[in-house]
Parts: sequence; structure tokens; C-alpha cells
Amino acid sequence: MILLFSLFGCVATDGAQDDGLMGDGALWPFPNVGLIAENGALDIPQGALPQVPEEDEGSPWAVERLNWRDGFSTVQTAVVLLEGVNEAALPPYPGVSGGGGVRLYDLTDGVELPCYAELDAHPDALDDPDRRALLVRPSVAMAPGHRVAVVVTTAAAPRPRRFDRLARGDDPWDSGGWGARTRALLYELGQAGLNPEEIALAWEYPVGDGTAPLRGMINTLETPTRWDLSRVKRTDAGDTLPPGAWIQAEGTFTTTSWLEDELRWASVGEDGVVPNVVGETNASLFVHIPESVRDAAPGSVPVLIFGHGLLTDPQNFLADLDDPHGFVELMDRLGVIVVATTWRGLTAKDLPDAIWVANDYGTFNELTERITQGVANNVALSRLVQTGGLMDDPLFEGLADPSQLYFYGVSAGSVLGGVAVTQMEGVDAALLHVGGAGWSTLLERSNAWGQFEGLVADTMEDPAERQLAFAASQLLWDTVDPISYIHDWGDTPTLLQEAVNDDVLVNSASELYARSAGWALLQPSVTTPMGLSRAEGAVRGGVIAQFDPELPPPASTNRPAERTGAHETPRTWDSAMRQAEGFFAVGAPGVVRHPCGEALCTATEEASR
Repeated sequence: MILLFSLFGCVATDGAQDDGLMGDGALWPFPNVGLIAENGALDIPQGALPQVPEEDEGSPWAVERLNWRDGFSTVQTAVVLLEGVNEAALPPYPGVSGGGGVRLYDLTDGVELPCYAELDAHPDALDDPDRRALLVRPSVAMAPGHRVAVVVTTAAAPRPRRFDRLARGDDPWDSGGWGARTRALLYELGQAGLNPEEIALAWEYPVGDGTAPLRGMINTLETPTRWDLSRVKRTDAGDTLPPGAWIQAEGTFTTTSWLEDELRWASVGEDGVVPNVVGETNASLFVHIPESVRDAAPGSVPVLIFGHGLLTDPQNFLADLDDPHGFVELMDRLGVIVVATTWRGLTAKDLPDAIWVANDYGTFNELTERITQGVANNVALSRLVQTGGLMDDPLFEGLADPSQLYFYGVSAGSVLGGVAVTQMEGVDAALLHVGGAGWSTLLERSNAWGQFEGLVADTMEDPAERQLAFAASQLLWDTVDPISYIHDWGDTPTLLQEAVNDDVLVNSASELYARSAGWALLQPSVTTPMGLSRAEGAVRGGVIAQFDPELPPPASTNRPAERTGAHETPRTWDSAMRQAEGFFAVGAPGVVRHPCGEALCTATEEASR
């Protein structure tokens, strides 16, 4: 019977307020099985999550956007406040395969999971050690439907008095059934080979699938058939375009909308999960046709969907006359027709809304809801290309072959591309340049986070509550996090190009994604991340390939990286472009080769060629 309590997490109480495992509230530690209702769904109380105070015009979290779930994120960060943590005993960033003073266990499969643990390094936390949270992060995606336990051993921290009394069954103030849960979990961990007397603290939580809202949106997405390309530039008409460009056009296409006032989902269906369609919207449309296809045979040119980076638009990468990012040259070398829309929620015009969310974290769901619209717009664009008639527009002069469809994403465009491509049909190959996964974790370490971090800290002053808010935000990120869709890749060949010591999209995020998806590390490689198999020669993706700008690494703490330029450097390299050319080879896409032969692809090697 005691194990049943552990399995289902529902323990009868006398109706008294549950003060949590640690005695400091139901949310601590986060997440925990006490936040699961009898029906198996999350039961986070309204007003419990950290927010800007209402007297300061703060908004409470829309917990109904969380409580439909049957578990926490597959990349959920666990947050706890503990006294006397021994940092030397913590499994180091970016993770170890087992052992250490803090561990993660998949109780369903009976295996230890790779993880790392760290104390919050924000200056506010350093100034207030009592509010310096211990953060436990998985180094591989956890399985939905599984039970996971966090274990802190006595090597990492002394056992808290409250937990000790729960473990021994002599806590008269246990109003939430935590004693029964604790003793059942310790017994189970003992059966797994741990010594319960060496466990300072342990708790469990269920893992769930957070993808239902977007999947429901894609199921109701209509294939668009209307577009407008009224702003056209052509070099053969005397217009000035970047070298290597022949035609560029801007306009819109009409597609399904789920947003109210272009800000948030208007409502959700009776299931409380899938947003309701509100009508139609005009999504942006950008076309780039390179000079190299001008004389191509009719119906022979592949089509490539381009995913732009954070808080920008496609024109930022393809319309600059100086081509500083090298993408105009790359598309000319690839010989593809490029189409693109924007990631609604992460475009240049969305910056004010992103600042608003940073100032009022309770509105975080509005950010991820806008991004779901952006992902759906990209899926709609793929349908417009394939069956909606776009390639019949006279602009394309009959050159396109929409049956050959590729995807190329850069930075945030590669992260969201890892979501969008899995929901598209008929993509022959996808290249994710400096991509990754695990939004809530990667952002804290990104140089790009610096412009928002101060806003959050100003309005949410308690560093421990901020970490709790960041961890809870992953429940919303899941809908647009590629880690949630790793099993949807199927047989689509995928190449993830990683910039070693990336200062914006850190390597741990790239390697978490590759490890979870089961992709291989192309040899030779600059580093040897744990848990990645090796691939040599010509191999079919999924593959992760490394390019080393030979720049300093970011700090190993959860702080925004110093700006080095490592993130952007490889995109202009000939080696990265040659690898892309081979990967998108017409008629035989999807094969990955090492562009530097037996040498490492480094800045030194690139300069020598």
C-alpha cells in the first residue's frame, strides 16, 4: 500500500493546508508530486507562482494554461533551497552520466539519468545565501509518463530536520501526506541500491507531454491558397540587390489565426488544452531567388524554407547589400528558391511585447502563445509551397520543384525549426545552424538574455522566486521547444551545426538536443560530449557537426555569456557552406560529410584554406 502512495502521489489528508515537503510551501521543492491532483493533472494553485505584486500592476500566472498537463517538462529544472550545500560534490555542468552528490533517477525504468546541479550564480543570490537556490537539470530528455526522483546525498548537503522527521515517521505537523510519500520513495531508492541513510533529501515528480496545444493547432490548420507579392525587386529590372541575388519579393499570405488582438490565444476548447481558431491573419512572406538558378531547367529548382534568428526577420539575413551573415552567398551556392515567413512572437516588432513579459512574468503564456502562431505560420508556408499554389505564381517563372523541400534555420530559427519541421510533411532535409533545445535553461546562459535579465530582477527581487518562475516557465515553453518533438523527426535527415563555445546558443543546449534525439557526433570533433555516438565518413543525418572559432568558452555558471562572436563566426566559413552544399545535394539530399577531411574545422584551419 505504501508504494501505491508513491506511485499515484495522492495521499488522504485531514484537509489542512499542505505546507510542502520542506515545510515552506506547496511549491517547494519544485516540481513535486504534491502538485498533482487526484485526476492525475497538475494542480498548481492560482496565485502560488511568483509574480510581480498586484499593487505594482503585476499579473497572476494563467495556471489553467499549466494545469491541463499530466506531468512536468521532459527537461524540467528542479529547484530547492538547502542549507550547507557542498558545491564540490555537485555533478558539474554540463552533466555527468551518473554518481555525484545530486542524482536524477527514472523510477519507472529503474535507471539513473545524466544531470548536473548548480547553485544560482546571480549576484542577488550570492548576496543572500538563504535564497540561493540549488538547481538540478537533466542532461537528456526525460520520458513522458515516467516518474523521476531527485536525490541529494549527504555528500552534497546535510539532511534537513524536517525531512529527517518525515523519513522516520515522527513529524506531527505533516498535513500533506509527505511522510508516507517520503518513506515509500526512500524504500524504492534503497531497492535501487542507494543507502537511505546517505540520502539528505529526495522527492519525485511525474513527467508529461506538453505538446498537445500545438498539435491541436496543426490539426485545424487550413492549407493557405491566397498570397500577395506586391513588392518585387529584380536585378534584371535595374534594382539593387545583394551580390548573388536575382529576385526578392515581400508580401503576405493568408492563414489560420488563433490569437486575440495578435497577443494571446483568444480561448481554448472544452478540453481546456487546444486553442480555438478565431479567424484568419496575414502572415509575412519573403522570397529570395538567387542568380544561380536563373538559367535552371523549368521545374527543377528545390525550395528552401528559411528560419530567421531571434527578434529579427528574414530580410535581416538575406536583404542586406553587404551580406554580413553570408546567407545570400550560401543560397546562391545551394541553388534553391528561398521562401520565408516570421516566427510570430520572436520578430523585431515583437520586442516591446517581450520587454512587457520580462516586466510582468505572470504574462509569460502570452509569449509562448504568440510563438505557437509563428510555428503554425511556418507549417502553413510549407503547405502553401507544396499544395497551395504559391510556386505557380509568375514570379517564379516555372523554375520551382515544390516536391523538393528543404529547411534551413539559424539560431532561434533553428530552435523553432526543430518544432516546425517535425509538423511539416515532405521535408527532404533540415539543417539547423547553431541550434539547440531547453528554452528556460539555455536563455539564462545566453548573451542575448542580458537585455532582459535586469528587467526580471527589478520586478521580481527574490532570486529564489525568480528561479522558481524560470523553472515553471518551461511548462509553457514545452509547446514550442524542439526537445518535446524529438520522436517526430522520423526519417527526415537532420544536420545540426554547432559553434564550439557558442556565446548565444550554448553548446550544452545543442548537445542536450542531439543526445536526446539520438544523433551522432561527426568525426573528427573538437570536443567529446558525453552520450553521443560517433559517426565517420559520409553518413545520413541526424548528425551534429562542430565548427570551432577558437574563442574563449562561456562561464560554466547560469549567467549570461560574455560576448565573443562565436555564435555568428562559422556561418560565413567556406567549410560550413560546403557541408551545407553536400547536405542539400539535388537528387540525393541528407548525406553529411566532414568538410575539413581529417582536420578539425577551426578558425586556424579555415584561415589556411
